[in-house]
This record gives sequence, C-alpha cells and structure tokens, in this order.
Amino acid sequence: MNYTSISTPFVKGLATLGMLLTAGAMTSFANINVTKTLPEVDMQAPASLKVSSEAVAVNGTGAVTFKFDFVVDNGCCMRVQAQLMRQASLITKLGQSLPGLPTVITSKTFELCGSLSGQSLTTTVDTTSDNANFFVVFTNLDSWDKAHVTMSNMKATFPIPVFIIPVHDGNLPLTIQAGDVNDTRTFTLSPVDSTGKANLSLSWTNNTQLSVTITRPDGTLVPNPAGGTAFKSDAGKSNLSIPNIAVSAANSSAGNLWTITMTNLSSVASTGITIGGTYTVNE
Repeated sequence: MNYTSISTPFVKGLATLGMLLTAGAMTSFANINVTKTLPEVDMQAPASLKVSSEAVAVNGTGAVTFKFDFVVDNGCCMRVQAQLMRQASLITKLGQSLPGLPTVITSKTFELCGSLSGQSLTTTVDTTSDNANFFVVFTNLDSWDKAHVTMSNMKATFPIPVFIIPVHDGNLPLTIQAGDVNDTRTFTLSPVDSTGKANLSLSWTNNTQLSVTITRPDGTLVPNPAGGTAFKSDAGKSNLSIPNIAVSAANSSAGNLWTITMTNLSSVASTGITIGGTYTVNE
C-alpha cells in the first residue's frame, strides 16, 4: 500500500478507521486528508465489460475523490461509464459485520477515442455517510467494441479523523506541573477486533521536557524501539511523536482502554499540551 499525506495538522497521513481519545470530557476532532495509490485495472470485451477499483475505507467527513487515467491500446472509440460507489457495513444482531449493497453516489460517462488523463469522480461525506467503503466501477457500454482500456495512475484521496484530548474542563489545553507523574488520559481504538498500528502525537507551548508511557488494555507497556518503555521529548523541543504502536486484535476488543501517562521532567510547568492520534488498520 502507498499512502501520501497531503495535510498533516498533528500526525502524518494514514489510512484509518478511527481512534477515540477521551479525557472525562467531550473529545473534539478534526480531519486530515490522505491519498492512497490504487492498483490499475483493465478490461477488454468480450472477456470483461465491467471492473472495479480497489476499495478504500472512509471514517472521516469531507471530500472523497478518485483520480484516474484512461489508456486505450487498440480498437475503436468507446464509451466507459465510471460510477463512484458506497458500500456500508451492516451489523447483525450477533455483532457480525457484513457488507451491505453498494449504492451509486455519482456517475459519469466518458467518450474515449484514445487515451484520456486527469479524470476524476468526487463526493462529500458527512457523519451519515462515512464509515463505509468507497470504490469506482468502470463499465464498457459498447460490448461490441473490442478496445483494450486500462484505468491507470489511480489514486483515492479521502478524510480520516484526528482526535484531540481536551483538558479537564474541556475548554483549555492541559498543564502538567513540574514533577507531576499522575497525569493520565485514556483512549479506545475502533474498529474492534482489528489489527494495525496506532500513532500518537503530543505538542505543547513551552520548551519543557516530557516523558510518556503507554499501557495497552492487557496491562503491558508499549516498548520504545530505542530501549525501555519511556518516550522522552528532546530537550528544547515542544513536541513528541510516538508512531507505529502495534495493535493486536486482543487489544482492540470491545471496551479496550489504553492509557497514556505523562511526566514533566522540567523544573517549570508544561503548558498548552494537546494529544492527537490515528489508528491504521491492517488490510
């Protein structure tokens, strides 16, 4: 998989299905956009008259755009219909997730008498239309036409959520007094029973030094690849990133509760602390 960030307010762009951070108050969130490069697909009558792009899972609000080129190798002029589809997951009474029937969000017919580049389909999703898979179906409308067409250079750009922990009163960023080792926050991961990687990012307003430990729901501490279980910010810096935290299905089960503990190593208070994160689900 190939992911490219095009907007990075707290963490680098990642394909995700959501990460909820809680602090005893309502959690605010923003969205960032990520771009995923998709495999090319091709069709040629009579062997194939319809093909689908790879699907992307969207769990944020904003624009979803698929871009692609048409490359025609041979044959006459042809018409190709491109349909942007949405497929929601249905939850059964037993808690199982099953794919629903795909619906057409938007459609466009292209008249091809040769290759055509820089084409796209786009839609906007809100909280009633996210949490679904999106993909494009390409259909040869002229079954008699034996032209070979490839949909190449295909990319999908879509939003993912970045969640931010507020302070106790829900209005201001967090302050940790010097030597305070008891400031903790908790977060849960969704979807449940999934595997992937979580990414945390902290920032604050003054150049104090923080040490952070992260405890999984099973009680184990996340190891620091550099050694130990503490992640320390560099002296003179006001940010700390903790990427690629491995998540097992057991640690994303229903009711999973992760804990982040922050210690101020400086002689003055750490002020204006915010914490954000995303969860990348393995595909």
